[in-house]
Amino acid sequence: MSAIFVARNPTAAFKTIRRDHLRDTEQRSQPPKSVPAPDRAALLAAQEAARREVDATPDGRTRAQWRYANVPRWCSTTPLEKLKQVELGGLKSNERAKGRFLLCRIIAPPYLTTVVEDSTGRVERISIFNLPHGVQQGADLDVLYPLGTVLAIREPLVTLSDSGPESTVILVDSPTDVVLLSSADPLCSSTKWSTSILSLDSLTLDHRSVGGAYFIKKQPRLAEATFTRGLATASEPSEILLLHHNRSAAHLQLENFAQAASDASTTLSLLSSSDLPPDRLATLKGQALLRKARAFDGMRAFSKARTAYLDLLEHSPSSSDALASLHRVEARLAESASGKYDWVDIHRRRGDGERSLDVGNFVGPVRPEVLKGRGGGRGVVAARDIEAGELLLVEKAFATAFPAPSVRGSSDLPRQVRLEVTPSSTGKEADIQPSLMHDLVFNVVKRLVANPSLSSTIYSLHGGDRYPPSCGVPGPSFGAEESVPSASSRSDAIDPERISEIGWSNVYALRKGMAEPDGSTPNPDATSPIALFPFASLFNHACVANAVRATSGDSMFIRSRRSIPAGDEIYISYATAAEAEERARQLAKHIPSGCSCELCEAEEFDHELIVMARTTMAESGPGLMEIVREGSVESWGETYGLIQRQLANAAGTYRPDNPAHLKPALFELHLALAEHLLSYPTQKVPDNVADSVLTALTCVGAVITVSFPPNVIDVVVKEAPYVFADKVIEAMTLSAKAYRDAGRTEETRAWMQAARRMRVLVSGGGDSLFDALGDGRRYN
Repeated sequence: MSAIFVARNPTAAFKTIRRDHLRDTEQRSQPPKSVPAPDRAALLAAQEAARREVDATPDGRTRAQWRYANVPRWCSTTPLEKLKQVELGGLKSNERAKGRFLLCRIIAPPYLTTVVEDSTGRVERISIFNLPHGVQQGADLDVLYPLGTVLAIREPLVTLSDSGPESTVILVDSPTDVVLLSSADPLCSSTKWSTSILSLDSLTLDHRSVGGAYFIKKQPRLAEATFTRGLATASEPSEILLLHHNRSAAHLQLENFAQAASDASTTLSLLSSSDLPPDRLATLKGQALLRKARAFDGMRAFSKARTAYLDLLEHSPSSSDALASLHRVEARLAESASGKYDWVDIHRRRGDGERSLDVGNFVGPVRPEVLKGRGGGRGVVAARDIEAGELLLVEKAFATAFPAPSVRGSSDLPRQVRLEVTPSSTGKEADIQPSLMHDLVFNVVKRLVANPSLSSTIYSLHGGDRYPPSCGVPGPSFGAEESVPSASSRSDAIDPERISEIGWSNVYALRKGMAEPDGSTPNPDATSPIALFPFASLFNHACVANAVRATSGDSMFIRSRRSIPAGDEIYISYATAAEAEERARQLAKHIPSGCSCELCEAEEFDHELIVMARTTMAESGPGLMEIVREGSVESWGETYGLIQRQLANAAGTYRPDNPAHLKPALFELHLALAEHLLSYPTQKVPDNVADSVLTALTCVGAVITVSFPPNVIDVVVKEAPYVFADKVIEAMTLSAKAYRDAGRTEETRAWMQAARRMRVLVSGGGDSLFDALGDGRRYN
């Protein structure tokens, strides 16, 4: 269920939610009834007045509150040709007209709604705010939905609106429930309207010139709509060719890459039989080849993009842009084939906060399988024996949503508040803003409208109890390059309710700034961007997982934390917290029955007060570290006693049967002890420092063995930690520093090599990334 408001006063918005929710609940409990015919003149006057108010406000938004919807969202799954026509008089309030469609046309200027009439002349308001046109208000909507536009509404629903006790509106939730018909459509040509209006179809327009003017003014959505309208009536081959050609440019600007590729391909096909002058043909072909290549590039169909760029270079050998793009595309293909990336550059971009990361997708030695008892009945298993630190997945987000910047310091702009009812489930991260999820769903819908072939990828994901996956295990094409829809492709059912539930069940928050896959830097919160990663969503959860994840920009990276035998399930952690209380809160809605991993089972019977005390003592670790670094020689013994007491108290919160390597609350306390021992005033105690570091690492799941073959020391990293990866590497360099200060060269070398190996396990990149991230700063 969803309720969205825009209001100047947020307090008033909350009151309105309460009032309208009660009213709508009562309405839905009432039996369907016939809807009185609205007064045509009054309804048109009210619509025009509302539109004038919108046009008069500085930001094009009405000052009145808008109640979008507070009923379950719906989409029709029946193709239009299988539905029977119904007139407005045959609709009833609070009843979906199943098996029917309404043929109507627009007769009033649109904003959030518009007014339509059927062939008998009866009128009604219809919502258009859920259509993915990307234009909210103003005169631009007149171009997208001009007077006389004929619509077919599949299985419409009439519901009460907020304009009065008897005011109604046809509610449209799915963009595929509205079919815009051209004047050439048989339904239009066979319909006789009882009234006359001045429609756009009755005017003779040069659609190519008008659309081109919109494109020059950087209004590609209006340009695309105008070119599309022109194609519906064009008959001259040269005009059809140029309209497709121009529309491909508009689609590229809109990032409708699949449609751009389709139009560019059509242009090239038409050029082969065109009688245009040779110079003009050559120019158009070069432009069409470039648009086709860029469209495939935008679709991340890199193999097709490579071929297209080669075709372009054959046509225009001197194109430096095409050559540079070809090299970049080949680099993405190499990444996808080998799993080898420039990790230094990736981490630099993450630190710079770039939203989009240009990398190739990679699927390592993993495969989805049907697994009983898992969410959605699937999981991901190892396709072969996997070593610790192997890259398992790199995936670009299917869709993202970023918080909108707030507008401050302007009294001319109304304060806007958007609120939504909490869904039935939450995502793989806690504290997601509902307004962000609304935007994510919109972006998913927009992609599906542009390319219906992507629907199978989205609907194969788990959407909670109400929306199980459309298939057991996604096929080989899952996560493969996006394909170009055929000319006849049409989305017969884009279900926003299902997409919303899929989003809430699978969304990941993107970390802000330089973050590792362990929550050791600022965790995602309610203001974090969010993203949907279809393949990564197939991994199930464990708090102490055998794989770790990280995000950079809009890309997800998953690698093994330890060795994984072939056939074993691979887990990642959905939680970002190390401590039980916060971790349980983050997982409560996603795993209502509770997590059953070894860490949660070990902490299951801990009393609430014990958990709180443990959390408090764990949070004292950074403070103790500051005391250590600022302490004097005179206070060394006092500080040592303080650390030991804190360690003893924190250790006492764990039951004796708790696995020794799963005590994250002790991690930073042991690090504080190691740092303090390093500053021992009278003698060097490197072995004591290393022992404290090893104990700290064990508490967070890292497995490191230290052996002493003849005349040498060997420090071997076997498993990465499940939290605090950056601090673990820093601690290992602390051991190296202790041995260096004591003049013990072999131990220094062994610990530094182990620290570099740990960086490879958690992030890849080898020595270059270790140096770029400054991992050796504690050693220096």
